[in-house]
Amino acid sequence: MESGLKDIFVQVEKYVMPIVSNDPSSPLSKDETRILALQHINRLNQKIGQLARGSKDNAGQLKILQTYVNRLTIGVKNDNIPQIRSSLTSARSLIDTVGHM
Repeated sequence: MESGLKDIFVQVEKYVMPIVSNDPSSPLSKDETRILALQHINRLNQKIGQLARGSKDNAGQLKILQTYVNRLTIGVKNDNIPQIRSSLTSARSLIDTVGHM
């Protein structure tokens, strides 16, 4: 069974939060954490695409969510902490709103 949207998002947060907090006790280097974060963000983007193809009812919300996730990707790649924070907050809020996915 494939992970749900919320489950994947939790994994994204797990690897993005050390980037945001600049946690020196993290066992991974910043580059390793960034790579893992981007891999999980990619999984999230793939899941959003899969859901969008399967359900036209939520297509509008999924497009908005994909925009937030794309902004998150850019923020992680450019180490733009304010953009990462706002994208995480926006994506989390929208995922909570459409929690049945």
